[in-house]
Amino acid sequence: MNSVGRGVGGLVVAMLGIAIVFLSAASPLNAQPAPNESSVSPRNVKAQSGRDVRVAVFASVKSDCTPGPLPTVRLKETPKNGTVTVRQGRMRATNLKQCLAVEVPAFIAVYRSRPDFSGSDELTLEVVNAGGKIQLQRIQVTVEKAPVGQSL
Repeated sequence: MNSVGRGVGGLVVAMLGIAIVFLSAASPLNAQPAPNESSVSPRNVKAQSGRDVRVAVFASVKSDCTPGPLPTVRLKETPKNGTVTVRQGRMRATNLKQCLAVEVPAFIAVYRSRPDFSGSDELTLEVVNAGGKIQLQRIQVTVEKAPVGQSL
């Protein structure tokens, strides 16, 4: 994940892999919003019917490039035509601010539609960092039928 941009409310958002990285309170990026202030970040994801797709990765990296505490992730709005699961994993990033290469624990949100569904689905995740800052992730999923002749 080497493409990084500044996100809403002082969050750093890695554009590849849909990663959200919370920096420590010592970071100047966290100076803008008040504690517990909520912001909404919309996302669009494409998926194939009945198959898993990663919709978000949540991790925390301190300004000294060490892992920070993982955020709390809650499902605020369930998808009408699929399910969401959160798995534990690891996130690798390069060129993330002053961290040239870092690997940290992460939560990975995965969406899976019903096997026969195609169309649009939506879900909302609430992410609370260790400082209590809340961010809502509204994820719009465009689901296409799996290609004919390929196994599920």
